[in-house]
Amino acid sequence: MATTIGEKIRSLRISKGMTQSQLAGQHITKSMLSQIENGKAQPSMGSLQYLAQQLGMEVSQLLQEDGSAEISKLLKEVEDHAKRKEYIEVIAKVKPLLEEKLPLILDVARLMEYYAEACFHTLNEDGEGAVDKAVEIYDHFGLYVEAAKASYIMYALYFTKSQYGASLDLIRNVWRQYKDKKSSRDVLFELSLYYAEAASLSAIGYYEESRNVLLEAISLSHDEKVYFMTDHFYRLLAGISQLIDDEENFGKYMYKARQFAQFSEDEQSVLMVELAEMECLNWKGQYAEALELIQRYPEMKNGNYRGYWFLQKGISYYGLGRYLEALEALSQVTMPDSAHHPIDKASIHSAGAYIANIYAKQGELDQARKLIEQVYETMKVFPPSPYLSFVKETYHEFCGG
Repeated sequence: MATTIGEKIRSLRISKGMTQSQLAGQHITKSMLSQIENGKAQPSMGSLQYLAQQLGMEVSQLLQEDGSAEISKLLKEVEDHAKRKEYIEVIAKVKPLLEEKLPLILDVARLMEYYAEACFHTLNEDGEGAVDKAVEIYDHFGLYVEAAKASYIMYALYFTKSQYGASLDLIRNVWRQYKDKKSSRDVLFELSLYYAEAASLSAIGYYEESRNVLLEAISLSHDEKVYFMTDHFYRLLAGISQLIDDEENFGKYMYKARQFAQFSEDEQSVLMVELAEMECLNWKGQYAEALELIQRYPEMKNGNYRGYWFLQKGISYYGLGRYLEALEALSQVTMPDSAHHPIDKASIHSAGAYIANIYAKQGELDQARKLIEQVYETMKVFPPSPYLSFVKETYHEFCGG
């Protein structure tokens, strides 16, 4: 009969002459250790790492009966590539393993997770099988929270394929798994689940429900005094407030988003807040103020924010009646690789509606109709937003119906 994790921990503890109190130390209670050793509770990954350290070994040695030195070596290489965001290299090193019969060991599960995350970042659709393998391994060892975390990776993979309903179903299923089987609480993971659920809800147009989930997340952050992703929560809340025309709360949430972004000294987060401010000013018709803010951040014309920056610049020029400058800016709008949410996609696609309006003002009506028909066909399935409303208005104006 296979030895359980609890039995192995008990055997190793006794062989080293340690009492339960000595092994438990300050990290876990003696009662919890007793339950783990008797198979009545499963340790979290954090507890396993602590117990392995106390026993003078690696977690992989504690868990696996048939460890592989080659796989352990490969895992270290893949971890280094992942830290450097060298996702192509991660895929190249791990993909050959997918055709092999892999042992049920922890290192393989971690390799599968790195592979699935690399698939997300490279828009590769080949990550689902790797997630399934990681979940299988974690379940095998009774690491149910780790299994839930591995399943969570599929949320990002579904988003890259615009499968937002599947993403929501997955997150709610992961919530159930986590709540039913957790042996200890992981607040950071819970906050990640809240964010994924809120993003999925907003992606299918359930804005009120998304806002409620985000407020629950912020309440948890305050209760636990853990402010992981708080700037993201407030920024998403501000965006939803715009979508449901809640101007009062928009200002409050943007103020909070800016506070937490500056507190965390996260440059990327600060830039995202500034982009949201540019967008808000344009939506309110304060085009000169928006353009002034846009021109303060010329570095945004390169990198991840290029498409959004040129879009807001083009809208500002358009609103000011400077159509040639608007056309120049809008012609440089491209879809960012990171744009997976339909509202983000809608914003980028809406550049075509502004260009169509400029064509019409120049007397090029046939070109305007052709362009807006293409944009409308792409966007008509997106959830409600001011961008979609503008596209629809332009389409009906030029094409009727």
